[in-house]
Amino acid sequence: MVAYIVLIVVCVFYRFNVKDFRDFEDIGYRSGFIAVCQMPLIVLLAGKRNIIGFLSGMGYERLSWFHRWTARALLFTVLIHMGYWFTSWDRYDYIMVKIKTDPLTQKGIAAGGVLLWLVISSFAPIRKLSYEVFVVQHIISWLGFVAALYFHIPDENKIWIWLPLAFWAFDRFVRTIL
Repeated sequence: MVAYIVLIVVCVFYRFNVKDFRDFEDIGYRSGFIAVCQMPLIVLLAGKRNIIGFLSGMGYERLSWFHRWTARALLFTVLIHMGYWFTSWDRYDYIMVKIKTDPLTQKGIAAGGVLLWLVISSFAPIRKLSYEVFVVQHIISWLGFVAALYFHIPDENKIWIWLPLAFWAFDRFVRTIL
């Protein structure tokens, strides 16, 4: 997992010039794209029967651990995405204007808030209170996250939403027939 986080950080900050404020927007865009590209992997790791487990021979418990940590890496990347956009807007005292008037920003904040809830509610003490309740709320929250994200990202990146939805639907289909 450390290597995965390092890879994300390198991909986000490669050739970043701290002296050029225009690079802050580049980091905002890049970290957002890297964040959404993690979605298929997270969903693949969540499935009871998936290609990663089949090819690696890893059990569901181990893959579930990777699922949780990959989701935390997604949150980390989203926080970088939000942080760099806020930093870019702050130069012009524009943060509250964007939050109040820009639907794209509002949907991004909604998606980020739901993702934060997904990660926090997945911590073991909360998850173990009632696993069945956790699973239901996790699926509903994930669908809400995907919906907000769908309306936040540009059309050319929506494939990164359709892939995890297809993986999830396939996993549900396989679970019902096996």
